[in-house]
Amino acid sequence: NKTFRWAAPELLEEPPVITSAADVWSFGMLCYEVATGKIPFHAFSNDAKVIGEIQAGRTPSVAEAGELGRIMTLCCVLDPKKRPSMLQLV
Repeated sequence: NKTFRWAAPELLEEPPVITSAADVWSFGMLCYEVATGKIPFHAFSNDAKVIGEIQAGRTPSVAEAGELGRIMTLCCVLDPKKRPSMLQLV
């Protein structure tokens, strides 16, 4: 199970911080997947590397995501308080 590829950085902390902002991050990763047809961080097979990328606030290439890249950029901000709500995204 590699659902952490869609997980917000705060969900990988101990204990995990579960908020609606984490869902917004996951939505951003879903936008990437829909736009590219690839899972987030598809270039990495090493789970520890993927987790490190997420914890550092790095995301897959926005350029690959085309128009959905703008939404992804808004959703995948390291600080959860700076992410838009789902209502704002709509």
